[in-house]
Amino acid sequence: MVMSGQSRLSIRVRLALALHDSLELLLLPGLAAILPWPLCYRVLRWASRFENLYRERWEPALAAARTAGRVADDRTWARHARLVAMIDHADLYVLMTRPRRALAARFTRSGSWPSPGTAFIGYTFHWGAGFPALWDLAASGARAHPLVAAQPEDGAGVPIVRRWYYRMRNRWIARVLGAPTIDVGRDLRGVIAALRAGDGVIAAVDVPAQGAAFERVPFLDGSIEVPRAMFRLAADRGLPACVFVSDLDFVSGRRSVEVVPLAASDDAGELACQAYAHLSRRVAAAPEAWHFWGSWEHFHPQSVVASAAHAQAPVDVIVPVFGDAVLTRRCIESVLAASSDTPFELVLIADAPPDPAVLACCEAAAVDARVHLLRNESNRGFVFSANRGMALHADRDVVLLNADCEVADGWLDRLVACARAHPEAGTLTPFSNDATICSYPATGEESDLLPTLGLAGLDALFAREHAGRSVELPVGVGSCLFIRRACLEQTGYFDEEAFGRGYGEECDFCLRAAQHGWRHLLCADVFVFHAGGASFGEEKSVLVEAAQRVLRQRWPDYDQRIGDFVRRDPIRPLRDAITRVARETPGVRS
Repeated sequence: MVMSGQSRLSIRVRLALALHDSLELLLLPGLAAILPWPLCYRVLRWASRFENLYRERWEPALAAARTAGRVADDRTWARHARLVAMIDHADLYVLMTRPRRALAARFTRSGSWPSPGTAFIGYTFHWGAGFPALWDLAASGARAHPLVAAQPEDGAGVPIVRRWYYRMRNRWIARVLGAPTIDVGRDLRGVIAALRAGDGVIAAVDVPAQGAAFERVPFLDGSIEVPRAMFRLAADRGLPACVFVSDLDFVSGRRSVEVVPLAASDDAGELACQAYAHLSRRVAAAPEAWHFWGSWEHFHPQSVVASAAHAQAPVDVIVPVFGDAVLTRRCIESVLAASSDTPFELVLIADAPPDPAVLACCEAAAVDARVHLLRNESNRGFVFSANRGMALHADRDVVLLNADCEVADGWLDRLVACARAHPEAGTLTPFSNDATICSYPATGEESDLLPTLGLAGLDALFAREHAGRSVELPVGVGSCLFIRRACLEQTGYFDEEAFGRGYGEECDFCLRAAQHGWRHLLCADVFVFHAGGASFGEEKSVLVEAAQRVLRQRWPDYDQRIGDFVRRDPIRPLRDAITRVARETPGVRS
């Protein structure tokens, strides 16, 4: 068989990469396995003068740090960056070959680790060389799982030596900590299970948000956007949290570990600010020790830019349709008649309705250029239809609206305004007369305000009295649910297999989204009418019961979360304010 020149070149390139990675990841740092540490450090410090070492890391890092005004001297900065990289890799070989007692003599620690048997979250950063902190944590008796984003099994795009090295490194991290790694590439279920078992988890949190729910935190001379999920986890569950870092003295090679407990807070943003204050201080003092300068541009706030760029991006209002032609017609007419500065497309999914009048209603509406009609060949249920609608335009936020709902002027503008004001919100739910935890006056109760004021009048009252206000929810409510596209992309679509024809799918979605740090909010200045139950008719009780079983199996604390929210009733002041204003209005009964 004769190979082409391109194939031979590919082999040469792969071989060159393997040799280069072997030098940087195995041979040079591997000296730490055979040389006494003081001698090894002098050798590595001498080797740091060679500019070709770790060039693909230090060159873009130096350029980014220079733009941030964090470089005093290029040569010294680059040399220190190469030295930190070598020490970080050399630590692995020290860990593999030296007894723990010998390791303990190499560093000092300030602060204390959480007590053994305590569930906690430890935040650290891609700064310095962190193995001494892991050795010390294990020696304290605390058990903590390291969080990783696992590489693809096929290792696509990752050179073979590098792929092997990082897998070995993760295995040794788990070995020294005495706890397996947890893959957080998809969700946080493994993390939650470990915390429930009384274990700790540790995570390097200084990574760009890049579409995930984020917190904006002060950093150096400005602010950056960082993922919210791990801080949200500590805040929501009241878990003790700490920051730990490993310092390196560039002259002597001595190491130190600092462990700092964070002040308890139920605000994820406050915890994130506390944690990043420690990283900011260290990067300001020794910027060349931070490994993530190469991703600097991705940390900078993009939400404002994205908001301006997509200010007029259409929103898809998705209405799965099956039964009750009268309610369906009212729903469609209300959406099309409501004034809106936000461009939208009304996406109707006709789910093989048995009543020809329902399909005729949809077809008549499709004459409007703002309407997009999809037809299911057979009856597939609400979940399939909702997913089909959400997949229609991959770049748009969506509002799921039941076919037995009606909306008023400006409803969509206010939902979108709330989404822009809260970029960390994955879903938004408006008030409604029938929306479980978001109901007015309360779940299962009726008010004279709706028949007295009408939908337009009551919605205008909510818009005036609660302009710009929101309350955090445990889950959104599916009768009218705004979903941010970034949240949908990260969380995935509704689970059709588990929830079949409908009910409960939005609760499962919201709980999955919360694992990624997304919040769910009541948009308090919007009121939507919901006839209730017409989407499923006589099936409702059966579907609700089946959905509850699935939710309790997947989320054992689901009932507790909802129960705690209902007992606290943080929405009550908003409901009471509407009732009070209505009582003060002549001719209006509440």
